[in-house]
Amino acid sequence: MSKIICTFVCNYEKNNKHMKQKRKTNEQDIAIKAMKKANREIELARNGGRWIAINRPHKNLKKYDRKRDKKINFDLSL
Repeated sequence: MSKIICTFVCNYEKNNKHMKQKRKTNEQDIAIKAMKKANREIELARNGGRWIAINRPHKNLKKYDRKRDKKINFDLSL
């Protein structure tokens, strides 16, 4: 894992040498960005190249939902 982070930090520094920067970033900011990018890459590799939502929005049960209300529960009918 540290090898991946090191390569991302090195690539980030190489790519941003020629660009004008509005503010100077310290090494902690670069390390945090590299860790976030590495975590995204690992997560994409783990999930087969697609995003999977971990925290889903809460569904209000009082709100009208025709699809949910009309759904037949076969377990109770047997």
